[in-house]
Amino acid sequence: MHWYEFDEVEVIQAMYRFGQDYEREECDVRAIRSLIKTMNLTAQQAMDVLEIPAEQQKKYLRLI
Repeated sequence: MHWYEFDEVEVIQAMYRFGQDYEREECDVRAIRSLIKTMNLTAQQAMDVLEIPAEQQKKYLRLI
């Protein structure tokens, strides 16, 4: 098998996982912003309420 040959199913699965991750990230950002606005929470408090893992919180702070 050459480097340019690929399994079509694996490519489709990878694209699907990427889409899920992206959609999840967008939903989380919207939820964080909503909690900040409606509940007067800090970004940190909102992420804690949503149980966003500590290792991902820096990423979300950049996105909100």
